[in-house]
This record gives sequence, C-alpha cells and structure tokens, in this order.
Amino acid sequence: MKTGTVLTALAVGGILTLGVASPTNNIDAQIEAIKKAEPNKRVQLMNRFKQQLMQMNAEQREEALSKMRNEMQDHQEHMQNQAQLQNHREMEMEHKNTSYMQEHATEMESHMQNENDMIQNNHQNQFGNEAAHEMGGRVETNDGMQNMNGMNGNEREFKMEKH
Repeated sequence: MKTGTVLTALAVGGILTLGVASPTNNIDAQIEAIKKAEPNKRVQLMNRFKQQLMQMNAEQREEALSKMRNEMQDHQEHMQNQAQLQNHREMEMEHKNTSYMQEHATEMESHMQNENDMIQNNHQNQFGNEAAHEMGGRVETNDGMQNMNGMNGNEREFKMEKH
C-alpha cells in the first residue's frame, strides 16, 4: 500500500512538474520547429500553436506571443541576410563570367585581325608576283625595311626587274 501511494505521489509530482516547466520549453520548441519547417508544415504548426495560445491565461499568452515575434523577426533578418549574401555571390560570379567573356572576345578579335593581316599580305605578295610574271620580271619585297621607309605593316615596296 505504501508503495502504491509513493508511486502515485511521484506520478502526480512529475505531471505537475511537467505542467509547470513544459509551457516555456514547449513554446520554445514549437517556435524552433515553426522556424525550420517547410511552408505547408509551418501552417499546421502555427495552427497548433494558436490553439495552445487560446488555452493559456493572458500573461502566458503575451509571453508566448512576444517570444514568437522576437524569434520570427530574428529568423526573418537572418534569412534576408542569407539571401543578400547569395545575391552578392551570384553578382560576383556574373561579373567574373562577363569579364572572362570580354577578355576572350578581345583575344578572338585580335587573332582574327592578325589572320586578316596575314591574308592581305599574302594577297599583295601574290598580286606582285603575278604582275612581275606577266611583265617578265621578278618582285622583291622589302619587309625588313618597311618601318624605316615610313611604310606601315600592310604596305610593300615592289621592285620590278626585267630579265
């Protein structure tokens, strides 16, 4: 009989202890779960939280709502900071990609210009050789002296000699 009474007393004491300690811990746990939940699950958890609020007295309700406001505001600020950081990283990556593309385009443009210059020089040499052949002479190009004679890289000096 004494054992039954002791167990009953411990059980009642445990329930009372849980009842006193539980609201604060329970509210904190619920708020944490709401913050971490996916949107559709968050709605369910908020509805459950509201039902518990209706069962609380005014002081407990105000304390719970205050905690919820503070935690959710902190959570929202954290999420905004994360979004801004992500946006900043994406903008940096886009800037790097744009810079790379501009450098690559400049290199390609320079390469194309060099190829065009080579083709033009080949055509000028070919034209000079054909002209000399038709006239029965030969053509000497003065590539090494171009800059000293005031000519630019695209001009050639042709000397015609008859055989």
